Amino acid sequence: MGNSDSYSWPIPEYRLEHQPHFLFVVTQPYSGSTALSKLLATSHYISMLNQNGEGQWLIPGLCQANRWQPSLEINEESIRAVWLSEYQSQYKEDSSIKVIVEKSPPNMMRIDRIISLFDNYSLLALNRNPYAQCSSSLHRMKQAHCFTEKQRLHSLTTLIDDWIARSARLKSLITKFSMPLITYEAFCSSPNHLIKKLSLSDEIKTTIDPGEKIIVKDYPSAQIKNYNEHQIALLNNREIDLISTRLAEQSQLLDYYNYRFL
Repeated sequence: MGNSDSYSWPIPEYRLEHQPHFLFVVTQPYSGSTALSKLLATSHYISMLNQNGEGQWLIPGLCQANRWQPSLEINEESIRAVWLSEYQSQYKEDSSIKVIVEKSPPNMMRIDRIISLFDNYSLLALNRNPYAQCSSSLHRMKQAHCFTEKQRLHSLTTLIDDWIARSARLKSLITKFSMPLITYEAFCSSPNHLIKKLSLSDEIKTTIDPGEKIIVKDYPSAQIKNYNEHQIALLNNREIDLISTRLAEQSQLLDYYNYRFL
């Protein structure tokens, strides 16, 4: 069961028999999951647990600094209670909701335990080009604009090592759970490609609008767009070389996701 602290692991009232279909997007941070989730939520059948689709932020114990550690002790009953309570609260306001998209990135460290808590779910794997993902992660860091060259290189070393480890874990989970994979690049190229990957009924999938304008982070409202070129352009040659060097022994992993060295 894990930690029972009532602040870190709240257990609100809920009805166990009233559950949605949970669509768990298994992903790294800054890989396009917010855009993906908001596009899915253009359907009146689909919602999210909060504005950014990450239910971890509803449970203090689940979003601790060590949330990426597999050894994090969790309270499974709290996760089930908070997420079902939130869904049921939304359902009272809109009874058309049938699907909840949940895409907290650290879920990948304990997805087997999380899916065991719910009766009805499906999985979708998402990954993004390592250069763009690392650049996006770097530039979302607080005070990143003040980093020295040494600090930027140090941060990028950590970020690319994280991308490698998490991409390897994601690959393992794809095999273990036979989950469909979509890359950020394929999603941006054709949002309809994403819709075809979903294990949802046609009744629901036909109500998703692939051409809808959405707002993601601090970008203006727009249709789905690939920002990789913009993100990679924020890296200098030395930083790109550093990432390529760390990826040098990961050719099989890159091939798996259809990525290439720069």
